[in-house]
Amino acid sequence: MVADTSAVLRWIDAHFDDSVARLRDFLRIPSVGADPAHDADTRRAAEWLASELRGIGIEASLHDTAGHPMVVGRAAEGRGPRILYYGHY
Repeated sequence: MVADTSAVLRWIDAHFDDSVARLRDFLRIPSVGADPAHDADTRRAAEWLASELRGIGIEASLHDTAGHPMVVGRAAEGRGPRILYYGHY
């Protein structure tokens, strides 16, 4: 079975510039997890990620840990594939 990706590709084309701008905003946050001087930046990056998830309709929350905060997102009653982002903020 071959999936029809034309709708996805059209969306990417239509939103490319905005998506790149948002990614650049994220990458400008100096969230260096190994450097305690950037602890506040790492939290800000986690908050940015949670906000982006909420912006696309995903329920997102931050959870404090012994280290940096963890972002958890849940969508559509938990059905479908799962995605794990680890250490990217």
